[in-house]
Amino acid sequence: MGPIGVKKHLAPFLPSHPVIDIDGVNRSESFGSCSAAPWGSASILPISWGYIKMMGGKGLKKATQVAILNANYMMKRLEKHYQINYLGDEVNFLIT
Repeated sequence: MGPIGVKKHLAPFLPSHPVIDIDGVNRSESFGSCSAAPWGSASILPISWGYIKMMGGKGLKKATQVAILNANYMMKRLEKHYQINYLGDEVNFLIT
């Protein structure tokens, strides 16, 4: 849920919509639409809310810890191939 940003030269290749004209998007070069709704899906927010509500505080904390652990793992694996632009303060915690 949110905006997608691309450089100007890539704008013609963004998804188009058969009913709505989107500025800067050339329908002949676009791969077509990626959903029936031209501006996204309103149901994405209640779905996220439902997951958070069902997980509860402990589940949300665990999911966040695992996400950070996975992101740090991927960063370590890719650091020889890509420049790491941001490294925040170190956060130490145990996954239990």
